[in-house]
Amino acid sequence: MNKTWKPVPATGASLLLSVMLACALPALFPGDVRAQRGREGPPEQGSVEPVNLLPNPYVTIRDFGTLPDGRSWGSVSAVNVDIDGIHIWAGDRCGTNSCATSDVDPIVKLDPDGNVVQSFGAGEIIWPHGMDVDAEGNVWIADARIANAGELRANPDAAGKGSSVIKFSPEGEVLMVLGTPGETGDPPTHFTDPNDVLVAPDGSI
Repeated sequence: MNKTWKPVPATGASLLLSVMLACALPALFPGDVRAQRGREGPPEQGSVEPVNLLPNPYVTIRDFGTLPDGRSWGSVSAVNVDIDGIHIWAGDRCGTNSCATSDVDPIVKLDPDGNVVQSFGAGEIIWPHGMDVDAEGNVWIADARIANAGELRANPDAAGKGSSVIKFSPEGEVLMVLGTPGETGDPPTHFTDPNDVLVAPDGSI
């Protein structure tokens, strides 16, 4: 004979028993067993202190770098170390958050004391966002966007720039441009808002 099993609705007594068991089990087994297993880790790492408890060997130096003519730093998202391991390259958005209407150099090279020893890029970059320095000391800049309508009204010369990757010599000469400046689209002929650039040891970009 076939039997059909039907779920029995929980009565007040059975519901109360379930709640009591749920409350009593943690008292019978203090601590979460699964969490304890996770905390213990492999035996060979038992004496290793968490990394965040180690002393920080670095010191934050605020207000580093003095720009020419007393101008203030704008948004900076492109920083890299020169091949000499001493100087610092930085991409400043011309004292604000865009270079579309500016005639100052957005790319600066700083000595260890924060003095600008080289600068370039005026009128060539809209929005420096990423940077790399290759093995030959060339400076690669990801110019992340094109000028917007308001910027173009203020400076029509900003047309035809941005949304590209530019390779500069250490002296600021444009050696290569990837993408089509001033236009967005798909590779290999265009980029849309390129955020960064990296040159591998074998020269791959």
